[in-house]
Amino acid sequence: MNELKTAIVISGMHRSGTSSIAGVISMLGASLPEGQLMSPKGDNPRGFFESEKIKTLNDRILTASGTDWSDWRTVNNDWQSNPNYPDFLEAASRVLAEEHGNSRFILLKDPRFSKLLPFWLLALAKSGFRACHVIPVRHPDEVAVSLGKLHAVPKNVAKLTWVRHFLDAELYSRYQPRVFVFWDDLLDSWERIAADIAEKFNISWPRLTDQVRTEIDQFLSRELRHYRESPNDNGIKSLGNDYIDGAFTALKLFSKDPTSAKAAGLFETIRTDFLRTERIYGPVFADLDALRKRVELDRDQSQADRDQTRSTLNASIQKRDELDHALEKKSAVAAKLDHQLKIAVRLIRSAQSRLDELRNMNVFRKVFRVLKNDDIYFKLDYLTAEIKLDKSQLDSELKDLDPDIASLGLQEILQLNGIQFLAGAYGRLLKRQPDESGISFYLPRMLDGTPKIQILAEIALSAEARNLALELPGLSSANFIYRLSKAPLLGAVVRLLSAVEGISAVDRRLRAIEQALYLNNRQSVLIRSWPKLPE
Repeated sequence: MNELKTAIVISGMHRSGTSSIAGVISMLGASLPEGQLMSPKGDNPRGFFESEKIKTLNDRILTASGTDWSDWRTVNNDWQSNPNYPDFLEAASRVLAEEHGNSRFILLKDPRFSKLLPFWLLALAKSGFRACHVIPVRHPDEVAVSLGKLHAVPKNVAKLTWVRHFLDAELYSRYQPRVFVFWDDLLDSWERIAADIAEKFNISWPRLTDQVRTEIDQFLSRELRHYRESPNDNGIKSLGNDYIDGAFTALKLFSKDPTSAKAAGLFETIRTDFLRTERIYGPVFADLDALRKRVELDRDQSQADRDQTRSTLNASIQKRDELDHALEKKSAVAAKLDHQLKIAVRLIRSAQSRLDELRNMNVFRKVFRVLKNDDIYFKLDYLTAEIKLDKSQLDSELKDLDPDIASLGLQEILQLNGIQFLAGAYGRLLKRQPDESGISFYLPRMLDGTPKIQILAEIALSAEARNLALELPGLSSANFIYRLSKAPLLGAVVRLLSAVEGISAVDRRLRAIEQALYLNNRQSVLIRSWPKLPE
């Protein structure tokens, strides 16, 4: 028994049925790479059976050699004098170990092998493998159509590439175990092809059972063929290119006898003339390739510039739309606020007019209005609706206070309203801002019309104020006069002679109106007197 391990190497040309024969050989028992395989695609849903690592390495080697898989010109395969050879050989040995481990019967498949077989024969020999070659063949017109659709390779260039791959695959596999497999033959009689491969390679298939035969029959569906140029015709007629005609004829001979001298002679004739053609037209193609790359680079740059411009434009449009939306929202809010302001101004004018009228009434008319309970003067529902201050509102209100409010005098504090009045009182008498409990206690009383001097007096008499012992000049005398004004007979004389706050129902309502107006039109500046309303 041969002690060498066996590697079946599938080379040839892209789109030549390489995936089909690889699938069959793997089902018959050859080990596929253990790492990541190339993902199936829409035109090849059954998969490619190719190692991503080997494909990547082959592309790297071709790039370093100044070429790629689609180049129809010769690759320099003098590897043992190539300075890059040791690094590439080490990389290939590492990939073989990673992808196939201790397997003794492996499958390697990549159409790039055609151009790089001399290198891989050295790498396989170093890893203890003998190479057995399977070279799939498919009608060149079908290959050209497929490459044009999937890789945008021009039809005539694709045909030259087809010739190059088979010239290289035939030359580098000569004198080694090999078979040439036409795709139509594989689809029609895969078992005959499998038996021929086993005989030529001196192996027996590890997996060949009825169940495996059924799986392969299902795998080799005629659906695999996406492009067919000449049904039931393997290329006897002229294909429009002397190189292709000769190569296709030689490949038919090789499919019957891989050692055919006549076929090898045809390939040598083609190879000699192809080399002369390459030397003449190769530089022209190189210039065209360089021009194409410059055009593609300019195209890509133009596309990038267009994409950037489009992105900038889209961002500007989005920003404009956002600004338009924000403007619409602000316009709607402004319209609503304008409407509310007009209503508020009308209410304030009406309320202030009634307030002034009530202030200017003599006592008899006030008594008459009270007895009449005239709603136009005393119904306060629209002014004294319940006002709830949450923590955030309270913090906002206190934050906007004038910092000098705690140093105001008595008369200045009495001119304030709402929370500002309480802030002035607390600031002078307690040296702090009013808290929520104090506001919750005093604010409703102010809305009921409780005199401000009474509230000041209560704060001044609190235990906290007494402990601080702070003075508010004029408060004691003002409070004394206020208490005298409440006396049954003397109070009337005191109220007549002084500007003390009244204690009648009308006075209380006036104060309630004033506080309600302030709270419904809350301002963040000190109110020392009613402003003149706009006409």
